[in-house]
Amino acid sequence: PRSQVARILDSYDQAISLLTGLIDQEPSSGRFRLALAQCFRNRMAFSRMVGHRGLERKSLDEAISYLDALTTDFPNVPVYQFELADTLCLNATRPAGERDAEYESRVRRAVAICRNLIAAYPTYAEYRALMSTSLSRLAAIHRAGGEVEALSLTHRRRVRPPRTVRTTWFPCTRSKRRTPRAVTHPSTPTT
Repeated sequence: PRSQVARILDSYDQAISLLTGLIDQEPSSGRFRLALAQCFRNRMAFSRMVGHRGLERKSLDEAISYLDALTTDFPNVPVYQFELADTLCLNATRPAGERDAEYESRVRRAVAICRNLIAAYPTYAEYRALMSTSLSRLAAIHRAGGEVEALSLTHRRRVRPPRTVRTTWFPCTRSKRRTPRAVTHPSTPTT
């Protein structure tokens, strides 16, 4: 098992080295930079599984750093914003009962990014799902800190799916019964 862990970590190091070389050759490629950030994020998850806390924290910080740069360089690419918000919701392992103010700040930032994504793309279910995850993580932070009032406020910000179809009843000419006809209208963000 130990040699297998070493092989896996070595594979991540090789992937990071290859992607870094590609980025050096083509620094404007968002695709390579996203792949590198995802590689760091995946290495973070593996490091957590094997108990390598230092590498776990470093990998998370690197992933966030690359995604931050991507969203700055490509502000109109929602996939990068989504990936950043998703990664901000990850947390490095901490001792039980220890509050992580930095993590709370990152989750709040993820919520803000999700709000912007939902406002711009109200029908994308993935953005609403990530908003739910972000708010759930924020609620868990408040619950763990014993902040019942803050928890209540967080839960009141529920995310509703967009309303895309409204049924309107029109009289039927053949009988006295009314039949429904679907009338679509633009959905609006609810958060």
